[in-house]
Amino acid sequence: SQQHRHAFGLFRENDQHLTSFGEVAATHTMGSTVWVLGTALQQERYTNDAVAGFDFAFTTPGVFGQSTVDLGSWVSFTLSARADRHSDYGTQFAPRLSALVRLGQMWTLRASGGGGYFAPTPFTEETEVTGLRSLRPLANLSVERATGGSLDLGGALGPIEVNATLFGSRIANPVSVRTDGIDESQIALANVGGDTRTSGGELLARWNPEPFHVTATYTYVHSTEETPDTGRRREVPLTPRQQAGIVGSWEQEDRARIGVEGYYTGRQALDDNPYRIISKPYVHIGAMAERRFGSVRVFVNAENLLDFRQTKHDRLVLPSRGGGGRWTTDVWGPLEGRVANVGLRIDSR
Repeated sequence: SQQHRHAFGLFRENDQHLTSFGEVAATHTMGSTVWVLGTALQQERYTNDAVAGFDFAFTTPGVFGQSTVDLGSWVSFTLSARADRHSDYGTQFAPRLSALVRLGQMWTLRASGGGGYFAPTPFTEETEVTGLRSLRPLANLSVERATGGSLDLGGALGPIEVNATLFGSRIANPVSVRTDGIDESQIALANVGGDTRTSGGELLARWNPEPFHVTATYTYVHSTEETPDTGRRREVPLTPRQQAGIVGSWEQEDRARIGVEGYYTGRQALDDNPYRIISKPYVHIGAMAERRFGSVRVFVNAENLLDFRQTKHDRLVLPSRGGGGRWTTDVWGPLEGRVANVGLRIDSR
């Protein structure tokens, strides 16, 4: 159970979320095949004391099954499926197929694909900012349906552990926010005709030459959607195409440790931002040091050492109120400047 007290200017919205869930499953092994069968029941309730028309109670019973088959020592398959009976959106089916291939002693290849669904609710990034008072009652919405897959290769190149992943997904009937054509202070949720398509890849490398530890990552994401008003395709806002990071640390047994981290966030498409349509790329650097003195550990931690702030480049407040009555732009970068803290850890053993 969660209770919120929201303040949107002069208005207050108090609400409560209640989720109940239960599951029973049985596992059975037949030779090289493992079976899992089960049933589940979930209920989600929402009540809002200030805004009428958005209370709901979703009850979803479901059954699921999974079968894992080992075909020798080098490959295994897992097939799973789940069927739900949603009280508002009817019967939904979610299948998934996965495979694991062992390429010698050091390398593994994983592949998976499947689908699922999401039942629409009033909660979006926009309503988190504006509240439900500016949202039209939900009507004629369909569930969002997702299909996707991934391919993952992992192993070692000498002392370096590496992992490479390719992924892609498609969301049909995505729910998007539209500004009311008559009253711009009101917004509405509607299914968009075009799919949301996402593809990309990720590289990860770990190197641990004691007492040092180094982890590096790189992610590329290309995600597009159809705009709810014009029907044209665009990049999904607030989704950077490129992100990278490196974390390094040094440890001296149980006495001291030092760590440094650096993260790069590339350009992001922005929506309804009067100051720019593409964000600036930025680098975030942090550092940490810890030293043990007897039973006491003293540590210092610092973040955003380069002091990059979104408000150094643009105002956060809009020149005039935007869709749904919002006063601020989306947040695409850090809002805090340099942050440092010092603390103690006491070991009573």
